[in-house]
Order: sequence, then structure tokens, then C-alpha cells
Amino acid sequence: MGNISLKARSALNGASFDYEGFSIRERADIKLLSIAAASDQQTVASGELKAHCGLSWPAITQSTSSSDTHCLGLQSEQVFLLSLHNDKDHATLAKKLAEKTVVTDQSDSWVTLEISGLRTLDVLERICPIDLNEGTFSVGSVARTTMEHLNVIIFRQKQSYILLSARSSATSFLHSLTQSAEFVI
Repeated sequence: MGNISLKARSALNGASFDYEGFSIRERADIKLLSIAAASDQQTVASGELKAHCGLSWPAITQSTSSSDTHCLGLQSEQVFLLSLHNDKDHATLAKKLAEKTVVTDQSDSWVTLEISGLRTLDVLERICPIDLNEGTFSVGSVARTTMEHLNVIIFRQKQSYILLSARSSATSFLHSLTQSAEFVI
């Protein structure tokens, strides 16, 4: 049998677009864990999150953050642990949490795009039905929504938005953002 070598490939091959006033880029460097815990186990799960990465279990539509890791509150019994630099070893955390929760590595199931810059809201407001203005959707806010016909998780950071959608529709998702961008410029 010959030597077979596999090489990881991101959903959009590192797509990156720079426009006047904003940019859109794929974030293939993100590690993403889904953690589901029954309400009676959230205290235990929150303690493990705190011990491992300094984060507590967030309220729904909110997040808790450290320098490079964010815990996104998606629903009452589920969070996503998102590491922006993919340099944390979450195996220890996953092993500890597996006793009381359900943990799955979702890193390759999603395409992650980051949009940043002064005109970001101009691009997003064309395709996102929720109010993303600072007064309504402040830094650290998280929501499940749709953009065009695709399901999206949107997370607001200080100077950018992280957008997660199913990897199977990565090309369509990027197309919807770049089309919106074309109307803005």
C-alpha cells in the first residue's frame, strides 16, 4: 500500500476580500467545540470552563470572553467554545466535560467568516434581518439568524463580526456577503 498523505483544506481556501471601508475573510484558524449540558450540570460545566480557560457559562444571546477564546450562549443548555487562534488544546477540557456533558468538535462543520471595518453594518444590514446597531446588538452579543436563505450564527466582537454557517453552503454564504458588499461600494 502506498503512502497516503492527507492535508486539511479550509472551506473557502482562505478567501479574503478587501474593500474601501471593510474587509471579509475566512477564519480557518478557529477551533470550535459544542458543549451541551442539562441545566443541573451547567454549574459543573461552568466550573470546568472557568478552570480551563477562565470563562463562565454565558446567558443566551451573550458570550463570555478571554483574550483568544469565547464561549457563545446559543440556547439554555448549549454553548459553542470558539478559540480564535486554534492554539488551545481543548482535549483536557473535553475529557473532563464528557463525564457530565456532550462535547463535539464542530471545527470542520462550519465555515467561519469575519467582517470588519467602518462600513461593516452597511454590508450586513442588507442581508441580516436583525438589528446589529451597538445599542441593540452590543459587543459580546450572539444570535442565530438567517442571511439570504442560509442559517447563520453571528457574534459581535469589538471591531468585527464573526459569522458561522454550514460548511456545505460555504460558497453560497460567501457569495451573499460579497454581493452585498458590491452594492455598498
